[in-house]
Amino acid sequence: MTDHGIDEGIDEPVDEAIGEAMMRSLLEKRCPDLAGLELHLSVRAWDDQLWQLGDELAVRLPRTPRAPDLLRQGHRRPVG
Repeated sequence: MTDHGIDEGIDEPVDEAIGEAMMRSLLEKRCPDLAGLELHLSVRAWDDQLWQLGDELAVRLPRTPRAPDLLRQGHRRPVG
């Protein structure tokens, strides 16, 4: 699996209105090898949204200014 810089910051401002066109553009810019996969919005939560990418991947994006910190905490928290 290619490392697509999950911990790298996103230069675009956090915005609730991330639609399919913007997601496709982000994929083409940051992960061109994945940009051709099927894409659809799966979950829109209070602080983030989850996009299904192909059959096996998902993209989780922040919707609020506090969301990036919450995502980082979620990645570091042990499961179980």
